Amino acid sequence: MKLRKRSRMLEAAYAGNMGAMEMVRFMEVASKKQKNMMERYLEANKWEKAWSLLQKVTGMKLRSPFEKWSPKR
Repeated sequence: MKLRKRSRMLEAAYAGNMGAMEMVRFMEVASKKQKNMMERYLEANKWEKAWSLLQKVTGMKLRSPFEKWSPKR
């Protein structure tokens, strides 16, 4: 079965939310050094750096909770 049309899925985003599934994936693929870096960023409340690291390591391009956004209707 081929999907002919893609639908845009919206995530539940709010300040400080990285997403549980994304963090699970990060922990599966990240090196020990990257995991330590993530831990330091989170402990220091460096959310944007943590978000960037998560995207870099997992290869997932996610909508940032730090930018203004509204759903298209």
